[in-house]
Amino acid sequence: AAKQTVAIPIILGDILKKVFQGEEVKGVKLVGPVGIGKMMSESLMQGGVNFLMLLSMISIWLAVFNILPIPALDGGKLLFLGIEKIRGRAINQKIEAKINAVFFALLLGLMLFVTIKDIIGLL
Repeated sequence: AAKQTVAIPIILGDILKKVFQGEEVKGVKLVGPVGIGKMMSESLMQGGVNFLMLLSMISIWLAVFNILPIPALDGGKLLFLGIEKIRGRAINQKIEAKINAVFFALLLGLMLFVTIKDIIGLL
């Protein structure tokens, strides 16, 4: 289990690298809360170990996604702090708030899109 826990972030890193390079990633699909619920139900039917592995993978995926340098996420805050450090002065709070609001809206839109796609997939 420990080896698999270490392997998950490495695999995730490879997937993210391919996505950012515009390469096709086979065997990976984007799912939202509905899709995750379906996957959890299926893994629970396969046994407790599969369910726990899925939970650990979801937790790691969320942690890694959260530290990506995307405004509105924790990684975005780190990005702004890095920019401030390089510039030697603080970023205008109004500009930072507007950038965060735009990316938050984009993330909500993505979540809505994926959730609708998941629901259609269940029909």
